[in-house]
Amino acid sequence: MRNSSNLLKIGELAKRANTTTKTIRYYERIGLLSPAKRGANRYRLYAPEALGRVRFIRRAKQMGLTLDDVMGLVVIAQEGTSTALRNQLKEIIARKIIETDAQLKSLTLFRQDLEALAATLSETSLEQCTTCGAFLANCDCTDSDKNGDEDK
Repeated sequence: MRNSSNLLKIGELAKRANTTTKTIRYYERIGLLSPAKRGANRYRLYAPEALGRVRFIRRAKQMGLTLDDVMGLVVIAQEGTSTALRNQLKEIIARKIIETDAQLKSLTLFRQDLEALAATLSETSLEQCTTCGAFLANCDCTDSDKNGDEDK
């Protein structure tokens, strides 16, 4: 049995990991973290290694990993195979890079759409528009029918 003086109460663990006790309890509930023991007062008491685990989970979340990804990594880490852990992490990171590239492309297209709308609003006089200010495709102030874009 561990020396109870080395164990961390949930509040201490949360503070050192820069998170909340609610988050610690959630990680415990889903199996990412388990308490070392409970004190006579029923307080959760965590081994010092729990701090490293919580920091790892938080860092992984900051990098965009899902809790399922983190769970997989934790299982591999518990098996003690650093090569397998490293390979799994490389695979997850490669997937996240592909996802990030797709998000960047989507955001770039969205920005272009916003810029086009802003230009349309700048070019549209209030006298022309009686409905939406060029927001809707069928607004009477847009020139989509002039360009032959409107369905007939």
